[in-house]
Amino acid sequence: MILIILVLALMVALPFVFRGKLMELSRNEINKNLEARVDFEDFGMNMFAHFPNLSFWLDEITISGTGDLSGDTLASVSRLSVVFDIMSVIRGDEYEVRKISVLNPDISLKVMENGNPNWDILPEEEPASVEENSDQEATSFNVSLKKFEIINGLITYEDIPAGLKINATGLNHILSGNLSAAQTDLRTKTQINEFSAEQDGIAYMSNIFMAMDALIEADLVNEVYTFRENKLTLNELILQFEGSVDMGNTDPNIMLSFNAPENTFKNFLSLIPAIYSKDFNSLQASGNLAFNGYVKGSYTGSALPAFHLGINVDQASFQYPDLPSAVDQIYLNISLDNPGGDADNTVIDIKRFHFSMLDTPFEARLRVTHPVSDPYIDVRLNGEIDLSAVEKVYPLGGEAILAGTIDAGISVKGRQSSIENQDYDQFDAFGSLMLKDITYFMNENYEVTTIRRGQLNFTPRYIDFVNLDLKYGQSDMLLQGKLEDYILYAMGDHSLNGSFTGSSKVLNVNQLIGESEDADADQELTGGDTLALTTFMVPQKIDILIDASFDKVYYDNLELKNVNGKLIVRDEKVSLQNIQGDMLDGTFGLSGSYSTKNTTKAMVDFNLQLDKISFRQAFKSFGILQKFAPVFNRASGNFSTDMAFSTMLKEDMSPDYTSFIGSGILNTSALTVENLNTLNKLSDALKFESLKSLNIEPLNISFDIENGKLTVTPFDIVMKNMQAKLGGWTALDQTINYELKMQVPRSLFGTESNNVLDNLANQANAQGASITIGKTVNLDVLISGSLSDPVVKPLMGRSVNSIVEDIKQGVVDEIDKKKEELEQNAKAEAQKILNNAELQAAKVIEEAQKQAGQLRETARDAAAKVKKEADDHAQKLIAEGKKNGMLAEVAAKKTADEYKKNAYNQAGNMITEADKKADAIMQKANQQADKIRSDARKQADALL
Repeated sequence: MILIILVLALMVALPFVFRGKLMELSRNEINKNLEARVDFEDFGMNMFAHFPNLSFWLDEITISGTGDLSGDTLASVSRLSVVFDIMSVIRGDEYEVRKISVLNPDISLKVMENGNPNWDILPEEEPASVEENSDQEATSFNVSLKKFEIINGLITYEDIPAGLKINATGLNHILSGNLSAAQTDLRTKTQINEFSAEQDGIAYMSNIFMAMDALIEADLVNEVYTFRENKLTLNELILQFEGSVDMGNTDPNIMLSFNAPENTFKNFLSLIPAIYSKDFNSLQASGNLAFNGYVKGSYTGSALPAFHLGINVDQASFQYPDLPSAVDQIYLNISLDNPGGDADNTVIDIKRFHFSMLDTPFEARLRVTHPVSDPYIDVRLNGEIDLSAVEKVYPLGGEAILAGTIDAGISVKGRQSSIENQDYDQFDAFGSLMLKDITYFMNENYEVTTIRRGQLNFTPRYIDFVNLDLKYGQSDMLLQGKLEDYILYAMGDHSLNGSFTGSSKVLNVNQLIGESEDADADQELTGGDTLALTTFMVPQKIDILIDASFDKVYYDNLELKNVNGKLIVRDEKVSLQNIQGDMLDGTFGLSGSYSTKNTTKAMVDFNLQLDKISFRQAFKSFGILQKFAPVFNRASGNFSTDMAFSTMLKEDMSPDYTSFIGSGILNTSALTVENLNTLNKLSDALKFESLKSLNIEPLNISFDIENGKLTVTPFDIVMKNMQAKLGGWTALDQTINYELKMQVPRSLFGTESNNVLDNLANQANAQGASITIGKTVNLDVLISGSLSDPVVKPLMGRSVNSIVEDIKQGVVDEIDKKKEELEQNAKAEAQKILNNAELQAAKVIEEAQKQAGQLRETARDAAAKVKKEADDHAQKLIAEGKKNGMLAEVAAKKTADEYKKNAYNQAGNMITEADKKADAIMQKANQQADKIRSDARKQADALL
C-alpha cells in the first residue's frame, strides 16, 4: 500500500517538479530557433494520460511574423500536446518524443508579391567553431515517434505571383510508424472535408471531399519510399496508385502508376460540384469509366520524367429520378502525355467531348502541342443548346428560370507565332456564336437577365460583336464592336483589346451592384449615400473602350438623364472621359479614373463640373456636403462648380477623407439662406431678427480640401443694405473656425439690438479703444465650435476696417500729430514684412527641392531594388518549378516572365510617378512662395 501511495505521489509531483524546466525549455527552444513571435496562453503536464510517460501541452498558440511580416499571423493552434518518455526527461540529456497531437490548427501559408514565403521563419545558420561547440550545452531530441496527428485543421495557401489559391477545411491526419528506425512502415490516413484550388480566378477544384489511406514502406537511410495498399478518394471517385519514389540521388527517380478500376461514370460525375450538390445519391447514371496514368523516370533541372493521364467515358448518361429526361450519349476522351525530357513535348488532347440533351447533340474537342515554345491549338465547338431543356434534366430549384438557345459553330486552329507575326492566312479561326431569347434567373437576390439576340463572329484577328442586346432587371444595353487579340490573351501572353459602342434606355446601377439591405444604417455611416458597395480590382491585360449613351441612369438616389461619354479599361484603371448629362434640374460633366495599380487601396481622381444644381437637392444626394457644408440644406437657389479631387477609397468605396485632396470654385445664383444654426445664434446674440433670413446676391467662392479640412478663401457677401466677408474652415470631425466681417447700417437695428451694440463698444473702450458708433456698424464675428453647436462671438476692435465709424475730434488731432512718425514706422515694418516673406519663400522652395530630389532618388533606388528582386525571384520560381514537375515548370516559367514584366513595369511606373510627384511638389512650392510674397505685399500695402 505504501508503495502504491508513493507511486501515485510521484505521478502527481513529477509534473510540477519538471514544470519549470520544460516551460523554460519550450520558450527558449522556440524563440531561439524561429524568426517569429510565438505566444501561448497556458501549458500543462500530467502522467495519467499516457502512463508511465509524461504528457506536456501548450494551449492557444499563435505564430506571427516579424519584420516585414509583422502582424501577419502564420498559424494558430488550440492545443499542441507532446508525449515524452519520462526517463528521458529525468535524465535530461536526451528527450524522446512518442506522440505529437495538433488540435484545431489554422495555418495560413502565403508567397508574397516579392516572392518571399511567410513561412520562412528559420534563422540562417552561422558556422560555429569546434571550440565554441564543445563549450556550449546542447539539448537533443531523439524522435522515437509512434504517432503524429492533426485534428480539425484549416490550411490556406496563396501564391500571389502565380495567382494560385488552395484551401483545405476540416483536415484530419494520422501518421503512425517509427521514425527513428532505418526502415519502417508508415501508415497515413488523411481526410479533408472541403478542398478547393483555383489559379488566376479559375476554379479547378471546388469543395471536394478528399481522403487518402496509404501504407508506405520507407527506407529512411537511402530515402526510398515504396507505396503499397494506397487509396485516394475524391468525393465518390476512388483512385489506386503504386510504385516508388527514390529521393536519395540528386535527381529524384519516380516510378508511379495509378488507376480507377472499380469506378463508374457516376463516381466521375461527383467531381462536378453542381451535380454533386444536387441529390447525388438518388442520381441514376450509366456508362463506363477508365481512369489511369503513370509517372516514370528521373526529374532533373532540365528534363521531366515521362507521364501519362488518360480519362475515357463511353456511352454514358445520367438522370435525376424526379425529372423527365436524361443527358445521354456522353463521350469523353482525354489524354495528357509526355514521353519524357522537355516540357515542350507535352501533348494535351481532348479527342472527344460529346453529349445530347433532349436529342440535341453538342460536341467539342481540343488539342495543344508545344505548349512552351510555340503553342499549337486546335479547338472546335459545334452544336445547339436549348436552355429551356435544362430544367428537364437538372433540378434548378426555387423559382429559377432558364430559357433560350445557344448555337455554336466555332473552329480555331494554328500556332501562336502565326498570330504574333500577323500571318493570319496561316491561322484558321472562323465560326459564330448565336444567342437568342435567353432568360436567366436563379433566385430573389438577383434580377432577371435576358439576351434578346446576340451574334458573335470569330476571325483570327478578332471577335466581331455584330450585336448583343441584353437586359438585367431594369437595365438594358445594345452593344456592338470588336474584341481583338483574344487568342493571344487566352494563351496568357497579350492584353485583350476591344472597342465598342453601346446605347441604353435605362441603366440602374443600384440593381447592378445590389442595394443596401439597411439604407438608414448605411446613410448614418456614409453620410447620405445608401448603396452597399465594395472596391474591386481592375484586371490586368485589359484594354477596352466603350463609347456609350444612356437615356436614364439611376445611381443611389440620383436620376441622371441624357448621359453620354466614354469608358476605358486600361492599365488596371477604369477611366471616364467627357461623361455628360442632366441631373437635379441642371447639368454635369465628369472625367477621371478609378485605379487599383501600385496601391493596396483603390484610388479615384476626378474632375467634376456641375451647372445650375439645386442647393437642397444636392445636399440630399451627396454625402460629402452633409459632412462639410450643411448650409446647402438651408439655402434656396442653385449653384455651379468646377472642382478636382482625388482620394483613396475604403473597402465599402466610401472616400477615405484623411487622404482626400480637392479644390474648386463655386458660383451661385441669387439665394436665400434661412434658419441656419450659426445665423440664428448670431441673431440671438445681437437681437437682430433680420439675420435669420438673408437674401444674398450671387457668390463666387474658392475652396480647398486637404488633410480632412475644407478651407474657404474669404469671399464677399452682398445683401440689401448690408455687406460681409466670410472665410475659414470646416474639419472632418465637424469642428469649424470662421471669421465673418459685417458692415450693417445702424438704421436696420432696433432698440434692443442697439443696446447690445453700445455694450460691445463700451467693452472695447474699457480695454483701451476709443469707439463711437456711427451710421454704419462694422462687426467682426468669430464662429467656432462645431457645425451642430457653433459658438458665435461678435467683437468690436481697432483696425483699418474696425467698427470705429465716428472718432472724437480730440483723438483725431492726436493721430495727426503722430502721423509722420507712424508713416515712417509703417514703411520700416512693411519692408521688414517683405524681407521676411522673401526668406520664407526661399526656404519653401529650398525644402521642396530637397523633398523632390529625395523622392526621385528614393524611387530610382526602389525601382532598381524591384528589378533585382524580380530577377532573383524569377530564377527562384523556375528552380522551384523544376522540382515539382512539368506542369509546375511550365507555370513557373510563365509566372516568372510575367512577374518580371510586371516588376519592370512597376519600376518604370515608380520612377514616372516619383517624377510627377516631384514636379507637383515644386509647382506647389512655387505657388506657395508666390502666395507668401503676394500676401506680404498686401499686408505691407495695408500698413502704408
